[in-house]
Amino acid sequence: MTNPILLICQGRSGSTTLLRIFNSIDNCNICGENWNMIESLMEFYERLKKTKAQPGFTNNYSDAEYPSWYNVFDINNAVKGLKELILNLYYRDRNEIWGFKEIRIGLEDYGKFSTMLLNFKELFEDVKIVLLYRNDIENQITSGWWSEDKAASRILLMNQRENFIKFNRENPDYTYLLTMDDIISKNNNFMNMFRFLDLKFEILKIDKIIGNKIDYLDFNTDQNSD
Repeated sequence: MTNPILLICQGRSGSTTLLRIFNSIDNCNICGENWNMIESLMEFYERLKKTKAQPGFTNNYSDAEYPSWYNVFDINNAVKGLKELILNLYYRDRNEIWGFKEIRIGLEDYGKFSTMLLNFKELFEDVKIVLLYRNDIENQITSGWWSEDKAASRILLMNQRENFIKFNRENPDYTYLLTMDDIISKNNNFMNMFRFLDLKFEILKIDKIIGNKIDYLDFNTDQNSD
């Protein structure tokens, strides 16, 4: 099985363009957003582990001590089933690099954000994570849904950016920090990302994708980037 790649991005930071770039690479299939359902699955995994750790886990209802935590599930079978569920959602072909992008992660609490990604790392130890954010928040909050409440959006985006930077600083061996400007300019940080992920790419395909305007995405204007 090939290793997964997660694109954890800010909204309106070039995430869809980054997704298209990855999917232009042979044997690479990165899925799009899904309302952050992976967070619910990782929360399930976290609660599963907490339940297993309770002192009454193996005690039935007749035992005098800790009967309220009596459960019969096998943690190894449960984890195996969870991994199979995730693979069924995202993994199409055994020869493909698989993964997904999400923009709804890390907007508020760092603890919840880091726990979710660390739990995914426990399940798929060879995962690589690209963290994409946008430097110019003031333009970002004029774009799309962010413009509905600019003050609140500014706080959320600043929190998310700091969460990305902190998680990368704490986990540099399997995370890579990228900005929208890196993609637009195709600078060294952008090119080094492919080396970090051990991916081959075709620059002509990347040029075509970056220069191709689609619906809400246009790198020629600050207000229309995903």
